[in-house]
Amino acid sequence: MQPHHEDQQVSAEGGERQQFTTTLSPGRLGRLAGLSSSGTITGVIDRLEHAGYITRERSAEDRRKVTVTLNNDRLDSEDAPRLQRLKTLLADYDRAQLDTIADFLTRLADIETNAVGSPPNAAQADR
Repeated sequence: MQPHHEDQQVSAEGGERQQFTTTLSPGRLGRLAGLSSSGTITGVIDRLEHAGYITRERSAEDRRKVTVTLNNDRLDSEDAPRLQRLKTLLADYDRAQLDTIADFLTRLADIETNAVGSPPNAAQADR
């Protein structure tokens, strides 16, 4: 199996978006996404690859092994206009208001996460 590595980088926009470069096998990606069928994950990977969000590469040593890598350039090109709109919106609020909004969103996310629980197969995906 291809070694699992994660490199975390902060983008040039002052750290507003973090980029993650992770190479995964399709099987591991499927387990992390809670998909049990290899046919389902293959279809998802096909669509993501066709749209330019990921690349799929076969191992030179063993053609049966495939790795999937996120295309951060594609995400960056889509995020730039969104980040500009967000900056414009956030400029209308002072620090205290932003702290209140952040507290609300954090608490909302915590409540929803606790209500839903762990995704299926999450414990198995980390093995």
